[in-house]
Order: sequence, then structure tokens, then C-alpha cells
Amino acid sequence: MPNLKWSFSDSHMRLEAGGWARQTTTRELPVSTAMAGVNMRLKAGVAREMHWHKESEWSYMLKGRARITAINQHGQTFVDDVSEGDIWYFPSGIPHSIQGLDSEVDGCEFLLVFDDGHFSEDSTFRITDWLAHTPRDVLARNFGVPESALEHLPKEELYIFPAPKPEPIANDRTGGAGPVPEGFSYRMLAQPPIQTRGGTVRITDSHIFPASKTLAAALVELEPGGLRELHWHTDGDEWQYYIEGSGRMTVFGSESKARTFDYQAGDVGYVPFAMGHYIQNGLDPFALPRNVPQSDLCGRLAQSMDEADPARLGASASPDRPGAPRRLAGGQGAGTARLRPQHDPGWKIGVVRGDTSGD
Repeated sequence: MPNLKWSFSDSHMRLEAGGWARQTTTRELPVSTAMAGVNMRLKAGVAREMHWHKESEWSYMLKGRARITAINQHGQTFVDDVSEGDIWYFPSGIPHSIQGLDSEVDGCEFLLVFDDGHFSEDSTFRITDWLAHTPRDVLARNFGVPESALEHLPKEELYIFPAPKPEPIANDRTGGAGPVPEGFSYRMLAQPPIQTRGGTVRITDSHIFPASKTLAAALVELEPGGLRELHWHTDGDEWQYYIEGSGRMTVFGSESKARTFDYQAGDVGYVPFAMGHYIQNGLDPFALPRNVPQSDLCGRLAQSMDEADPARLGASASPDRPGAPRRLAGGQGAGTARLRPQHDPGWKIGVVRGDTSGD
């Protein structure tokens, strides 16, 4: 059985003026070939410069507020302010930027998930990096301006940098060819949860968030003493991020092999395709299975919430129960979870999954 745990605190932290970033990819967790994650912090006013990448990007806001902007290949634009519990999705190749806003945490912190475990935050396409490596006479001809107008262009990439704080969003709407046909953000916490005996779940797939073509999400809240029941995924891997609290996951790999790992806030967990697993009370994972089946999310050992022992199989708020009102289609995904201490009323788990068309 391979290692299935990595802590973001053990990842290299790239420190910049007003922000930082750290990542968990196959370089840190070799088994995580399907998905990679980035944890980023931006102070108020600090921007992650406009960039794009080959992978699609799904994000969950952990703290604070941010302004996100994007433009598609037709010149259509997007601007929105997001806060804790909101998600966004940028398709591969779409240029976008992120800027921290005034908040109780002086900016924002968020989790990014990419649909390729070999992704590298250092290899994204940055606009300042490209311009710095293009001759000035070529830039002048391209933009129709004299070379003297380009004297103040950065001579190297900016990546994360302090910038003027933006105006209220009502004054910051962009023009171009009009707005994008499908917005790139969604208020996940505003979505009414599915109520179960063991907790609640919010499932956000492309039926609800149409722009998210390859990733879907579930945010699950479990009561103390609960268990994410024994299950497996019939068409994909699972990537987890623990938001707060602590927990224990056991993964069964066939041939009498199994491994158990203890997780705490900031840890990443991973479950390879089809391996049975369960999570015990105290977790906060963010689970992202890849290639979720169209007919059901997971194979299950418990037949129903009422038939299972709440202390063992039935105390999980699971999106893969027969009574759940919606399903997720096959594809790639990412997820988050949060477990709270025993004295707390409960804990939360989020799951993001891919190919969310539902066809």
C-alpha cells in the first residue's frame, strides 16, 4: 500500500510580497496522479496576476474575501467577489486573476484543485513572464504604441504582488464582448442542504453550477461520533483536504492489505480508484473522486440510513445514499472536509467530482 497522506505544512512555501503559495502534487504525494492541490494566501489588495494553465481550476474559499476576474476566447468577461464557502471554476486555458479584499483576515485564503496530479503552480502561463521575454519592438507593433510607452513594463514575472485596491464591484464591471454566458462562481453555502439523520450534505454539480464542466463538489457535515461509512468509488480516485479538526482514515487495498492514517487540518489524503475506505469522526477532508459513475457515486456496504448502526456505518451524511435527490456523472473531481472536535456540534466534509454533465 502506498503512502496516502501529505501535509501542506511540509510543502515548500513560496513567499511573495503580501502572499504565499504551497502545493501538493505527485512530487509530494506520488500516488495522487489524478489531482493536485494548491493552498494560497493573499493579503487585501494583493493580486495573483493574470495567468492561465492547461488544467481546469476548481477552488474553495477557506477564509476572507477576494475578487476574481476572467476573460474567455470570445472576449467575454467575468468579475465577481467571493467569500468563505464560495467556489469558482475556470476552464483550462481561460486567463484569470485573483485579488484579496478587505476582510476580517486581511485578504483571503483559498484552496485550488487541478485535474492533473502533475500540475505545477510554478509552470502556469503568466502574462508578465511572457511580456518580459518578448522584444519591445514586437510588443509595440502588437499593441500599436511607441516603444517608449512600454518602458514601465515589469522586467520579470510578478506572480503575487501588491496592487491598488479595487473599486466597489459595481464600478469594476468590464466591457469587452459582454459577460461570459455561464458565470464562473457559485455560493455553495447558500445552497439548501440535504438533511439526513447523521448530518447534512450539499452537492454542487453542473446541474446547479453549469460552468463546472469537469468538477463537481459536495460539502458534508457529520455529527460527532459519526462515521463516513465503508464505501468505494466505482470510477475514480479521491483527493481529500482536511479543513479543521482531526480524523482517521483506513483504506483497504485488496489482498489482505490496508493502511490507516491520522489526519489533521491542512493535511491531504488520497484514495486510489476502487479501494474501499472509511473515515472516523474528527475529520475535515475535502474529497475529490475522479470519474464518478453516472448511476451512483459509490459502492456501499450499508443499505440505508435506518438499517445501519449509527456508530459504525449509518452516521455518515453520504451523497451516495439511494435517497439522495441527485447524482454526479463520471469525470474528475476534488473535495474538502471539515471535522470538528467532540465538543463541537459536528464536522464537515466537501467532495468535488468531475465530468458533471449528468448525461
